Amino acid sequence: MGEKKLYKLSRKEKAKGRLEYAAQSIVEQARVNSWKQIGFTTSSKYERPLQTIAGYVKELGEKDGLKTCIVDTLTQYPGNVFEAEKCDTVVFVERYAYSYYSELETCLKLMKKHDVSVLGVITYR
Repeated sequence: MGEKKLYKLSRKEKAKGRLEYAAQSIVEQARVNSWKQIGFTTSSKYERPLQTIAGYVKELGEKDGLKTCIVDTLTQYPGNVFEAEKCDTVVFVERYAYSYYSELETCLKLMKKHDVSVLGVITYR
């Protein structure tokens, strides 16, 4: 019998796999709920992961006509909630142990006040 060769994933490969899984889950929810536009936002200033996950979702949902929108942080620019209102739902992308819970809570209250649907929160390291 041949020896089995173990293959270890690198940290980047694991992170990419998690993001792709999250994007697939979001696209599936969009199909089920007939959403056409999904917004991505954060309570912090760091936006690079927003663009990454939004890109995956846009790519996977392209055949369904799914659009993505990056909404600037609401803690510094509360007026951006009007951009979020144009989306069918919004996903928060937060850095684990970096974002302040109080800021996220403020954003969620603002979303609720304006009747903006929030799908959930994606955390990353």
